Amino acid sequence: MELNKKNIIKLLLIIFISILLFTTIQNYNAFLSSVSKIWKTLLPFVTGLCIAFILNIPMKFFENKLFKSKNKKHKINFKIKRPISLILSLLLCISIFTLFFTLIVPEIKNTATSFASQIPSYATKLSVWANDLFNKYNLSTDLLDQFEVDWFSISKSLTEKFSQGGSTVLNGAIGFTSSIFKVLFSFLLGLIFSIYLLSSKEKLIRQSKKILYSIFAEKKATRIIEVAKISNDILYKFVTGQFTEALILGSLCFIGMKIFRIPYALTIASMITITALIPVVGALIGTIVGALLILTISPIKSLTFIIFILILQQIEGNIIYPKVVGSSIGLPGIWVLFSVTVGGSLFGAIGIIVSVPLCSILYCLIKTWVNSTLKKRNINKALFK
Repeated sequence: MELNKKNIIKLLLIIFISILLFTTIQNYNAFLSSVSKIWKTLLPFVTGLCIAFILNIPMKFFENKLFKSKNKKHKINFKIKRPISLILSLLLCISIFTLFFTLIVPEIKNTATSFASQIPSYATKLSVWANDLFNKYNLSTDLLDQFEVDWFSISKSLTEKFSQGGSTVLNGAIGFTSSIFKVLFSFLLGLIFSIYLLSSKEKLIRQSKKILYSIFAEKKATRIIEVAKISNDILYKFVTGQFTEALILGSLCFIGMKIFRIPYALTIASMITITALIPVVGALIGTIVGALLILTISPIKSLTFIIFILILQQIEGNIIYPKVVGSSIGLPGIWVLFSVTVGGSLFGAIGIIVSVPLCSILYCLIKTWVNSTLKKRNINKALFK
């Protein structure tokens, strides 16, 4: 290899990376500690970016719809339009969170406690039903007599745990930990940071482009901007699609429950709307909790609700979701299931929510790269049919 200026820079870069990797491996614990400290420092700003991205969706809607003027002479001043749209977006998000934490979370706790307290009565009814069934077909009930379970002790234990652990469940749902003040401070700092981002996002985008073109060659900088646009477009479509699909599902659930006179229509429909924001498994969680809630009133109504939701989910999965969300992110169903499974296993509920849009971005970038590579190599498309 010729030792010109370009190759010398490459060699120095390789040596530097090698030394850095060796040092990292030798001081693995110290490296993890440093990464943890850096992450904790950057967490409020990462939180702010996430909040800004979510708030930007309704803010754009308010700016384009509520403050749109056909008369160019009476165009609404940007200094008025942006703050009002941002305030309305904040109020909308606060209302959604308030609905979740004041209506749904306490109802889940009450449902669990009520269901646990009625376990003995359910067990007695089940035992009577089983005995009648065995007697009807002249079957021996000796097998049933062997199953002796102290349902009252189980019920008492579960009821005490749910009652005593109610605050723990609520705190866990809200996300508070022993370091509650640190979490609150981080969130508030992130919220303030997101407001600054949204109030001057156009200026920040221009500055970011200038920095990219000053650091990288024009072709590379343009490619980075294209990747950023694709990522932003997919995330935007996924979030808006998921919210739209959740609202449609919740509305249809409420209408159906009212038609079939199923109790707790508003509470359960609101809960399914919120849980449906979690891809694939969200609506299932809402259905289970809703069925248990109705079961405390009427087992028949609970069964009716389950059948109704199963039919509704088939309609939602085959018609609504592909039209609203699936076409937006362009991710095949098998990869949606894969991303949700892997994301949930590694990072829990947050992993389930984040995995689908991230997988969609990777899928889109890889698909674009593969197609462009095949085109450059003049490979016949007939080979892949």
